[in-house]
Amino acid sequence: MTKRPPINPDQDEKALYLDDEGVRKKINPKIGRDAFKLKLRALEMQHDDFPRYDAFWRGRYWPAVKAWLDARNRIGNNADTAPSIAEDGPEDFDAAKGRKAGVQARQAGAAVLDGKPDPRKDTGGVSRSLHPIAGGRQ
Repeated sequence: MTKRPPINPDQDEKALYLDDEGVRKKINPKIGRDAFKLKLRALEMQHDDFPRYDAFWRGRYWPAVKAWLDARNRIGNNADTAPSIAEDGPEDFDAAKGRKAGVQARQAGAAVLDGKPDPRKDTGGVSRSLHPIAGGRQ
């Protein structure tokens, strides 16, 4: 039986089982191969829940490795850091007692355009800037 080369994560991003080199490239490619293998062996010895190498698939199950790292770094579990949100009751927006909150009716004041136009300045509905007589330009 011919031994196949391990899957390179750069070639197949959807691969589920990665060899130690593929795991290294996903986690921290700056660490050397030998140093990374030592770190993996140390993790296996220190943490029983760290995903093991599967001889049948010739690699580590990447989603389990990622989930282990996320749990170790407290990613995805915001229950400890999320502020508690308590309902404090309905808002009243400082409305007077017995009145509904919302837009309040205003008393009608004198409108600017309610008066009659000055006959001396009648421009026939054309604005002063457009009408030469109204603008004082003849």
